[in-house]
Amino acid sequence: MSSKRFLAIVDPWANPPTDEVEKFPMLTSDNNIQCQLIHNQLSRLKPLFDDIIVLDNGQLPHPLFDELPSYGFGYESKYLSDKQDWDMWLCGFHDGRCIHDKIYDIIKIYGWNYNRFHIIQNLSFLFPGDMKRPCYQQAKYIDIAKNVKVYDWDYISNFYIGSNAIYTNGRRWWQL
Repeated sequence: MSSKRFLAIVDPWANPPTDEVEKFPMLTSDNNIQCQLIHNQLSRLKPLFDDIIVLDNGQLPHPLFDELPSYGFGYESKYLSDKQDWDMWLCGFHDGRCIHDKIYDIIKIYGWNYNRFHIIQNLSFLFPGDMKRPCYQQAKYIDIAKNVKVYDWDYISNFYIGSNAIYTNGRRWWQL
């Protein structure tokens, strides 16, 4: 396990795409509420990570995250090149879609091992109408679903992955 880790908040849109809002009218309010939830936790998340960034898909990130550096969809960036020995933790939008796309692309471009990626499940949101199991069964996501660890965070100082406690740097983590 690497000694450093960064958190990437994936696609916290300032404004969801209009065509998606037409199909899912609640998307705008859901997005705002979920961005607010993640933003409210930043002061508690910062001590757990060496860095926190926004990974966007080319759309303007939510203004709540203006304080964080934002990197576009082009993964061949100096940021990721400089993190070749760091673990990447992900949360945000949308579980089974963009979060997994980011992992897939980074593995493809940089050759990172699956054990370098960690998803914070209770800070990662499904797209309206999606179900997690069918999303994970898409061909390009099967290895990600099998090999990437998924955590729940207790909103204090711990991540839970089931019942086995893991301690790192004085922090307790839980493994499923």
